[in-house]
Amino acid sequence: MRILQCGLPVMLSVLMWAGDDTGKTGYVHCSQSDKLGRAPMFPSSCVARMAPSVDCGEKVTVVGRTGPWLQIVTAHGLRRSIPVSAISQDKVDFVAFDLSALPVVDPPSCDALRSNTNYRPPRLVSHAEPEYSAEARREHIEGTVLLSLTVGTDGVPHDVKVEKGLGYGLDEKARQAVENWRFEPAQRDGKPAETTVRVDVSFHLYGQKP
Repeated sequence: MRILQCGLPVMLSVLMWAGDDTGKTGYVHCSQSDKLGRAPMFPSSCVARMAPSVDCGEKVTVVGRTGPWLQIVTAHGLRRSIPVSAISQDKVDFVAFDLSALPVVDPPSCDALRSNTNYRPPRLVSHAEPEYSAEARREHIEGTVLLSLTVGTDGVPHDVKVEKGLGYGLDEKARQAVENWRFEPAQRDGKPAETTVRVDVSFHLYGQKP
């Protein structure tokens, strides 16, 4: 199976989990067809799809399964849902890059990634869930707000800007939430580096349709 991320090919065979997966361990990989982080991570009416990162080659333990999605726990205690095919049986070596679909790091060019593997994207370490605005709830507005921000060398986001909004007060709610997120800053050559990232915050109403 050919795995491709930003022009970096990796070959490995994929273990397809079957039956009762609970307690099994494996190692994470990523392919173009199995992008991680696209399952709702929170049961609330607001979904911030920016799940904590899971790295290439990271060992995880399966704690449950819902259809094609495995619920896993990382060695650091992070819980996520990832596709069945995103876990391999054997550990392999990868060029270091972040697997989180969200936040989406604006990476260096592919050429830069090939020539410099001493770059590590920022990692989300704490987050605040956004609140629904009263106006959006009243009008049954749903959708996604796309924001850009700069993660400083101290891990604090600044210059948070709405790139694509929904209106009805949701843009401001998303921005306020993201301003309270905290990151482990990016590393370049072993030193903290300021990095621009994009995140999308999705708003959904459950059981409140007109």
